[in-house]
Amino acid sequence: FAHTEVVQAASNFEKVVLVTLKKTKLALPENVVELVLNYDDFQAKDVLTRNFFTCTSALFNDLFFRSFNLPYYKTFKSNLNYLLQSIYLAEKIALYLKDNKVDIRQAYFVSFWFNTWAIALAVLKKKNKILDFYSRAHGTDLFEYRVRHTQRLPFRKFQLKWVTKVFSVSKNGADYLKEKYPQYASKIVYLYLGTQDYGTNNFNENGVFTIVSCATVRNIKRIFLIPEILKELNFQVKWVHLGDENLAAPDPTKETYLRNKESLKACSWITAVFSGNLSNEEIFNFYKTNSINLFLSVSETEGLPVSIMEATSFGIPVMATDVGGCSEICNEQTGILIHKDFNVSEVAKLIREFKVSQQNTYEFRNQTRNFWKANFEVNSNYEKFYSAIERK
Repeated sequence: FAHTEVVQAASNFEKVVLVTLKKTKLALPENVVELVLNYDDFQAKDVLTRNFFTCTSALFNDLFFRSFNLPYYKTFKSNLNYLLQSIYLAEKIALYLKDNKVDIRQAYFVSFWFNTWAIALAVLKKKNKILDFYSRAHGTDLFEYRVRHTQRLPFRKFQLKWVTKVFSVSKNGADYLKEKYPQYASKIVYLYLGTQDYGTNNFNENGVFTIVSCATVRNIKRIFLIPEILKELNFQVKWVHLGDENLAAPDPTKETYLRNKESLKACSWITAVFSGNLSNEEIFNFYKTNSINLFLSVSETEGLPVSIMEATSFGIPVMATDVGGCSEICNEQTGILIHKDFNVSEVAKLIREFKVSQQNTYEFRNQTRNFWKANFEVNSNYEKFYSAIERK
């Protein structure tokens, strides 16, 4: 979905510079230039010497103008290094602007994540190297309670002090930021991302009831719970999981996932298919050519999932946990919202009821797609975004 942002930018601006730490494997429009940075010659002491006052300012705000947090203070050394790395990236960007004679009065600076890049751009704005900058904010870069041990994201006040405007991808995220940092509320808004229209799902009312999930398997996605739900059903069901099973990663839920997946072999009424890692094009082709009754998301935490936007764009009803901004796309017009800490038997009951309900019909699927079109169609939402950042 970050690729969508680049493509949309390319259609709205004469030239786009994509600043990354890793070259993208995806095709880019002709007017997009990649600036791939690295830390090969990063020397913390040198960066600190060159940027002592900027570094001191950011640290001062971070340590003394936020509530007391002992676990966070214990991470001082790693946070300092993180700050210096961000400043180092700012220096690299400033050098590019100078070498390429970029007129900052004609340039717009946007961070797709409210993270390292937002700190780097804050540094540039503080030093008057750029006029303004904007940032998206999603989930892990927004909700501080997700951070293990400290429940705090470093240098948040420094980012908010210098950012021109933060665009949360969900209303839930914007409300969270405003409540946590009320002094910056005027800078915080929400504006949805969006997805392209690739057509409708090839739905067959008389086909095998098919449930699809789409995610990289990891702890916060809780894919291991889906087999437990399916085993509570009393009819033939096909489950297709789209996405990397991520088995090489040291994930705390991996063993449970593998054990639950294996247990499905003893269930004659369940057919389970695991696609592995797929490109966006392959996923969209699957949605277009296979009959799908329900898209299922059981995440423990989310921002506002693009995967759900994509499913609803095809008219596929959704069932999702009430976390992050999921309630903004999963509602009575598009499907069923379930509790974060749901009971497996209760969810299975809801799926059984869904199967014989009006929600499992062509009419409801048209309603689902219309809701997507009104709220999450990519061209409409990016028109709003570029209008919002345009200098008057």
